[in-house]
Amino acid sequence: MGLSLAASFVFLPPDITDAETKQESDYLVWDEQPAKFPGGGVRRPFLWLPAPRDAKTQRTLIFFHGNAEDTWTLGLLLLPALAVGLAVSRQSKLVAAFAQLNDLQERGDRQQALAKKVIEVDKQWFMIGVANMVLSAYIVGAFPVLYFLFFTPKVLSLIVLRLVKFYRKKQHFLLWDFCYWANFLCIFYCWVMPKSPRVFRVVFMCANGPLAWSVLAFNHAMVFHSYAHMTSVVVHVSPLLLSYGLRWYAAPVSEHGLGARHFQVCPSSDSCSDISALQLIWDTLIGFYLWWLVLYYIWIFIALGSYIERHSYQTLWDRILVMKPVGPVLQSLLQKWPKLLVQLVYLLIHLAFSTATMLVAVVLWHSQIAHFAFLMAIVLSTIKNAGDFYFDVIGSKYEEAASNTKIPVSKKILSASGALADDLILIEPDLVQMAKALKCNFLAVEYPGYGLCTRSKGCEEISFAGVEDVALHALVYCVSVRGIPPEKVLLHGRSLGSGPVLRLAKRARDLMRWHIGGVVLQCPFISIRQVAADYVGLPGSYLIPSDCYNNLDALQELCHESLNMWVPILILHGELDKALTPRAL
Repeated sequence: MGLSLAASFVFLPPDITDAETKQESDYLVWDEQPAKFPGGGVRRPFLWLPAPRDAKTQRTLIFFHGNAEDTWTLGLLLLPALAVGLAVSRQSKLVAAFAQLNDLQERGDRQQALAKKVIEVDKQWFMIGVANMVLSAYIVGAFPVLYFLFFTPKVLSLIVLRLVKFYRKKQHFLLWDFCYWANFLCIFYCWVMPKSPRVFRVVFMCANGPLAWSVLAFNHAMVFHSYAHMTSVVVHVSPLLLSYGLRWYAAPVSEHGLGARHFQVCPSSDSCSDISALQLIWDTLIGFYLWWLVLYYIWIFIALGSYIERHSYQTLWDRILVMKPVGPVLQSLLQKWPKLLVQLVYLLIHLAFSTATMLVAVVLWHSQIAHFAFLMAIVLSTIKNAGDFYFDVIGSKYEEAASNTKIPVSKKILSASGALADDLILIEPDLVQMAKALKCNFLAVEYPGYGLCTRSKGCEEISFAGVEDVALHALVYCVSVRGIPPEKVLLHGRSLGSGPVLRLAKRARDLMRWHIGGVVLQCPFISIRQVAADYVGLPGSYLIPSDCYNNLDALQELCHESLNMWVPILILHGELDKALTPRAL
């Protein structure tokens, strides 16, 4: 099976001069990263090599090249450790070897224990997810008015748990989004003002308007074993179930149901149908929605805007910027207008979307049949999205079984990681041959500070942050400009390239909420500090910061999620590698 679309990140060593790269290429393109992204506003060069026309699939290979034999690059990284290594006794090598062996054994044991723990947690969440669906269906059918007794503890516990998890990931400002405030409004109504028809109208319009339609906008899926997916479904669908039970089975519409007299959804049984569309929407906008909108803009964008950006906290704004069709429009406006003004435009789009969905909710207010049909459509959409997720994972096994190709696709991908030349222009013939052999495209990226990058302001400085910014830029370019789905992207890191590959996979998941198709690590290292210890001994290695491309910790962070968030990872390392000692990650 061929590979149709592929992107290759090639990081270059410093021994290529700018004069050697001044020849032009038919494949050379320049792209500027949107200012909102880390390292944004920088114009960077790419080589885009088109795949053969007979390529059938749409997989994408992003290749991070790292030449372990490049003594200049390795020497720069290890210079502090080498200086100390010359001054320490060679006898420390024996102590270092035992210390490293013990550390690796402990880390291996922790990794195995972590894998077992994650599987057990997923099993428990699968049981909770199925139980939630069964109990919700039973309660709404048998005791619709009493659903709030199940709704309240369920929503509060999941939101508190999400707050804890989001805080660890610098995502806790996502809890200021409208969906959480609407859920708190539902709880406030049920327990504090159950006799207020006006508050119920606001609850109904929010639950059946922007909350329900967000399920379709964000493709929420009822993936039972995933806490993250199930929480999103509960937050967006449970208010819809609550409003259905109260609208059609609480007083004064029905006086005989269990708990019906606890609520007052309308002034009288006849007045429910007399409420106009204008009143329903106006009460919701003036009574709740616009208050949230103004508070969100002042607090999140104005008061805390610089603080959130400085500490790399995530808000819904960050996700919307990379989502079609709104994201590209906002990104283009960011190039012309001040950021606060574009953020105001974003909230006005949010207002327009919410108002449009409330118009549909007006129909649901007046017809139980329409309301039930809409409820079922939303629930079925979450099940359909879950089915897409499960069979995208399982489907790869079906494709492998049905394929007549003797060489698996993964092996074809790995053959692309052979030793390449160093400069973008110089390696162009090799990339073309690889693209033809694998039937894929390559997106080759210049190493920051060298070659073509020296011609672009902001791209000429060498740093770890610069490498990661280049990686993110190239991935966004593949997805946003070239239109390649993230799940079709494969990240391939060789040697030093394994460091930025793992960090890019994590940033894609946490920052963009993109599910990368897979990661291939060829002859990776445990950490830069470990490489230094191999060359100069344990004492000298401590001059290297512990978080300097620590691949083992990055792997654990990348895999420390529920099964649905896991990124498939393949690790290869030759036993005779003399530059990087093979070790079990």
